[in-house]
Amino acid sequence: MTCELIWKEYELLYSTYESFNQQSLTLKSWSVTVGLAAIIAVYSDKVGRFGRVAIISAALSAIPFWIVDAFWKSYQTAFLGRLEFLEGIQNCSETASHSFGIVSDWDHSHEWFDWIGMLYMPNVALPHAFVLLFGLYLAWKHPPKSA
Repeated sequence: MTCELIWKEYELLYSTYESFNQQSLTLKSWSVTVGLAAIIAVYSDKVGRFGRVAIISAALSAIPFWIVDAFWKSYQTAFLGRLEFLEGIQNCSETASHSFGIVSDWDHSHEWFDWIGMLYMPNVALPHAFVLLFGLYLAWKHPPKSA
């Protein structure tokens, strides 16, 4: 019975851990869609003398998505400790009593300001940083023409 419970807990944790990847991909796709669509819109319409401000604003639209993506990654990595613990059980039949600890282990593993460090991880920063830097480059070197 203990082996089955450990396996069920592992399956639940692993599926939860992997579901964060899908959420991250959704955030990345929205970031690219909103950011690049706004940048393209600035160049396709007569924006007047505020073209540079408009394109900087379009580039900055990637920042909220980037921050939320970093939050999601910090939430996801908090599950790793429990997953590694469950994977480290060599013989589950020798485990006399199995204590469930998904929530408590997550709470002990998660640091509320870990997301700041996650901002610089390549798998979090991309494509948000690209949209931001691309928009800022265009505003600096190739601003939209005034009407």
